[in-house]
Amino acid sequence: MVSRQRLRRPLVAAIALATTSVLLAGCGANAHVAARTTTTIAGKVPSRAEQAAALFATTRYRRQIVQAAEGFSTSVNALDGALRSGDRQAAIKAWAAAQGSFDVLRPVLLGGPASSATYDGQLLAGSKTKGQGLHAIERALFQGPLSDGLAAMPELRAAGPQLVIGLFRTILQPSAIAVNQVHALGFLADHVLSSSQERVSHRDLVDVLAIIHAVRGGFNALHPLANLVDPKQLSATSTGLDQVDALLSTLPPGATDAEVPTEVWARLGRLVSVLQFDFGQLAGSTAGYSSGRYYA
Repeated sequence: MVSRQRLRRPLVAAIALATTSVLLAGCGANAHVAARTTTTIAGKVPSRAEQAAALFATTRYRRQIVQAAEGFSTSVNALDGALRSGDRQAAIKAWAAAQGSFDVLRPVLLGGPASSATYDGQLLAGSKTKGQGLHAIERALFQGPLSDGLAAMPELRAAGPQLVIGLFRTILQPSAIAVNQVHALGFLADHVLSSSQERVSHRDLVDVLAIIHAVRGGFNALHPLANLVDPKQLSATSTGLDQVDALLSTLPPGATDAEVPTEVWARLGRLVSVLQFDFGQLAGSTAGYSSGRYYA
């Protein structure tokens, strides 16, 4: 397993580094315009179909975020019950579900990595602490003792309702939704593929599958509007997502890091880099379209 880890991480990191300048050109400016709220596009009022598609994007993405927050809260409660009863297998299942839901929420959490650390704090190299949030649970589940996981549960239990309430009114413009997918894919490239995220359990596919599923949801929200304003880029992005799905479908369910061939990690890194660029282009194509609420 060690040899595969050493091979795949530097290779994926090199891929990410090689595409950085392209991504900055492709989505850096888009990230700036994503925050604009306007009722016109280049001096032209959007058509009724475009307005409806923009509102659909906002509503669909909001539903995805709210459902992920509710899923996180439900999974954390199940995790707490499993830990208290000493049921390791049930706890692992609930931990994976909570981790998957949290991966959907990363792009919309205020405060960036600092905010995420409360729920998902990674263990620092050489640290004598047990980490925070879900990574503290991971260590308890896969290294033990199981009882150590209970120390992280009060904050996680409190976080569930807070996330549900705090994210219930998520309202984003289409371009901001596209930028969020760039951020999600960036986390995947930088913190999962380049350097293992689940360092104790060695189950990075939990994060990979959750993030790709979330990005697919963001793509589905953008689909009607992108089909109207940039069908060529929409098609390219759809093809990229299909390629990722096809690659992941070749892996056995629940595969550990060591069970994923090095060439699969490398190809996944290349596909993710292209998808980052694609969503950056969609952010530019949909810039200026509001959430639909501003249209008269």
